[in-house]
Order: sequence, then C-alpha cells, then structure tokens
Amino acid sequence: MYSRAWLRALWADRRPPTGISEYVSHFQLLPPAEAVREPVSYYIDATLYQYFEHYGRRLGKRIQAEARAREREAYHAARFVVCTSRWCADDVEVSYGVPAERSA
Repeated sequence: MYSRAWLRALWADRRPPTGISEYVSHFQLLPPAEAVREPVSYYIDATLYQYFEHYGRRLGKRIQAEARAREREAYHAARFVVCTSRWCADDVEVSYGVPAERSA
C-alpha cells in the first residue's frame, strides 16, 4: 500500500469530478501528484515516520524510505498540512521541513 505501483493502480480508473476545487486527504500519499491538478491539503493524525517508528509498523527499510520521501514531496507541494495534534505538527515541521504557517 506504500508503493508507487499500488497508488497508480488505485487511481488508474479515476474519473475526476467536475467542479472540484481542492482535495483533502487523510492518507499521506494520496492523491499521487501525477493524478490531480487541483490543490491538495492533508488532514492527518500522524506522519508516516510516526506510524513506522511509534506504532510498530513492520516494513522494509527501502519501502519506508521511499514512502517518507514521497510524503515529504507531498507535504511541500500541499496547500496545507492540518495536524490533529502538536506531536504531529512538530514532526511535519522538524522532520519534513514544512513551514509552520502551512502546518497547524
């Protein structure tokens, strides 16, 4: 579920709705950047780093690193990253380098 191939397959049959002005995603890697033209904002309770490190998610180091790199790209391209806790917001700012004015 963290690989590029999985995300491409998930969005392969996407039919963009008319009149959409923004995507709000609860999953850090959706939507894939190549799948949408509209602005994207994320509404998250934890970063992938926090999931992998603190919740015991067991994935290979390569997949974790690739997913976190894409997550960083997604956050930097996002309109906003809305975090449900200070713990998450701090990680978005410190570990991912997202400016505080775009993460709250």
